[in-house]
Amino acid sequence: MRLTKLFSFIAMIAIACSLLVTKAGAALDEGPQLDATKDYYAVIVTNLGSIRVKMRTDLAPIAVRNFINLAEGTREFKDSTTGQTVKRPYYNGIIFHRVGPNFMIQGGDPTGTGSGGPGYTIKDEYNEKHIYDKGGYLAMARTGAPNSGGSQFFVTEGPTPGLNTQYTQFGEVVGTQDIDVVKRIARSPLGARNPDGTGKPAKDVAIQRIDVIRVEKGTPTDKVAFEKAAAAAPAAEEKKADAPKAEEKKAEAPKAEEKATETKDATK
Repeated sequence: MRLTKLFSFIAMIAIACSLLVTKAGAALDEGPQLDATKDYYAVIVTNLGSIRVKMRTDLAPIAVRNFINLAEGTREFKDSTTGQTVKRPYYNGIIFHRVGPNFMIQGGDPTGTGSGGPGYTIKDEYNEKHIYDKGGYLAMARTGAPNSGGSQFFVTEGPTPGLNTQYTQFGEVVGTQDIDVVKRIARSPLGARNPDGTGKPAKDVAIQRIDVIRVEKGTPTDKVAFEKAAAAAPAAEEKKADAPKAEEKKAEAPKAEEKATETKDATK
């Protein structure tokens, strides 16, 4: 009797564990680790200009890795429309859904509503070092719950002390021209307006792509080839777009050979 009860108990545990596994599903591929010998920069290319950012791996390595891998399409996420697990450049085409002058610009939600994300969350990394004493900080957006960030981020325009030690800061803009772009976006005419004065731009301000630049650790920012990276990115996109055509051409080659053989045979 005791053995029967024991086996029944074990069976119940096994069933419970299988239900948990089914509910959780397979773990998403988080993408490659950061290279400790490199410094990372990102160029957020929008239809209102580009924002160059130095990534702060010293402050928030988890957030930096997540952002870079999403931007480059090297980590998996859940498609907000289909629910399918996919791997592609995440931020391309996503709008800034919340902006406000003298405050910040926020994006990274594929639904454009402020409630969407990549289908997973990452750990908070904020502490007493995450201070918002000036504009130009790149940080993870989150809900009021701990560890609720995923893909949404914001860039501050000016000092925002109310955010101190509450949001994971993982990057900082490079120069004044980048802050100028942030200001331009933050002052976009609004459609719907929130009680805090922020709102969604009446005309979409979209992220066209995010270019990631890797340099040797310690490289001065003024030595980073931002222009070269910007020029290379469209070429890479064109090459990627041409790949299917190349495959089609390759597939058509045997048919051409067959046709040539048939013609040759017919002339015998």
